[in-house]
Amino acid sequence: MDKLLGASKSNGKRTVIVAAQLVGNNPHLWYDPATMPAVAKATGAYLAGADPSHKSDYDTRLASFLASLKPIDNAVVQLKARYHGVPVTATESVFGYMADAIGFEMRNQRFQPAAMNETEPNASDIAAFEKDLRERRVHVLIYNSQATEALTKCMRGIAQDAHVPSISVTETLPAGKTYQQWMTSQLDTLSGALQGWQ
Repeated sequence: MDKLLGASKSNGKRTVIVAAQLVGNNPHLWYDPATMPAVAKATGAYLAGADPSHKSDYDTRLASFLASLKPIDNAVVQLKARYHGVPVTATESVFGYMADAIGFEMRNQRFQPAAMNETEPNASDIAAFEKDLRERRVHVLIYNSQATEALTKCMRGIAQDAHVPSISVTETLPAGKTYQQWMTSQLDTLSGALQGWQ
């Protein structure tokens, strides 16, 4: 983004809202339930300040947008009430913020950065991950379906053999979906997987 912004001359008239500065610098910040409200409020405040005669319109639209996020918040609250402290695992940290919001016990966190950065996790981290799956110490495996290298496929196969439910998440918004639909559908899939764990 810095390169794109640098390539376009703004003549000092451009305002840039950096989501990472509002909620924390992580490439998967869209999974933090606090991100979209923070970005929307910052955008609304800027617009109302730049165009005060339409402040009430911006306030109305902000309220409408925040209301559209309620199903996500409600799903998180329901999952947290039922599954707080439940052990889960993930091949990458894509879903990390959401997992934290739900209150999962996220296992195998040393494995995740290696998989995300396309480096080889160390042997003990791989063994611990496999053991969690084979011995069904976790209730669900969360994997990034946009990065399915050999090790991720291997872990999914072990999970399947051990009857540990797996759910797919994505790093980016799928075509044809709104942010709200994207998050809600993944949370619904997660809820179904957790309910099916025995």
